[in-house]
Amino acid sequence: MKKKFQSYIKLVKLELTSSSVREELLNEKKFIIGYIAYDIAEYLAPATVLICSKCMGLGHFKKQCSQITNTCRTCGDLVDDLKLHICSKIEKFIHCGLNHKSNSLKSHVVKSFRSELTSKLLSFNNHSSHVSQNGKIDLNKNVNVVYNNSHFSGLPVAQNSSSNHMLNKPDNLLAQMAEVNVHLSNLKVKYDKIEQITLAKNDSDVLTKEN
Repeated sequence: MKKKFQSYIKLVKLELTSSSVREELLNEKKFIIGYIAYDIAEYLAPATVLICSKCMGLGHFKKQCSQITNTCRTCGDLVDDLKLHICSKIEKFIHCGLNHKSNSLKSHVVKSFRSELTSKLLSFNNHSSHVSQNGKIDLNKNVNVVYNNSHFSGLPVAQNSSSNHMLNKPDNLLAQMAEVNVHLSNLKVKYDKIEQITLAKNDSDVLTKEN
C-alpha cells in the first residue's frame, strides 16, 4: 500500500465495532488479503491527560476541582480572579518549575503521567482478556506486560473546525491546480487554431497582392 505521494505504508490501524471479531483477529495474529499474509498486533492509544483549567492539576476537570483560588497558567500564581490578575508573562510550569505554561503537554511531568496511565490501561486490558469460566474477570491471573513508550504515538492535539480546514486546504489547492491545467490546455488548443487561421490569412493576402 502507498500513501498519496507514493510513499509506502508500513502500518495500518483497524478500528472494529465488533469485540468478537477483534478477539478472533488477535487470536489468529494474521489475516490474508490477496494471497498475502499480514501480521496483526494489538494497539492501545495513549491515554489523554486531563489538565484542570482552574488549578492546572493533572487528571481531573474544573468541575471536579477542590481548589478555591485560580492558578495562572503562565506564571503559576494563585489569584482570586484571573481577569484582574496582572501576569508577569514569565512562563513557569507549576509541577516542575521549568519555563513553559502549566497546561503545556510537552512537559516531562505530563509525559510521565501519560505513560504511567497508559501502562495501567494496557495492564488492565491484558488482565481483562483473561475471563474465568463463570464470566468474571480473573484479576489474580499472572500476565506479563511489556510496555515501551516508544511504541505509542504522541498525544493528539485537539482539532477544531479551523484546523480541519487547514488540513483540507492542500487537497483543495491540488484540485484547483488540476482545473487550471485543464483551462490552460483548452486555451492552447484555441491559440493553435487562431495561429493557423492567421497564417492562412497572411498567405492569402500575399497571394492576392501578387495577383
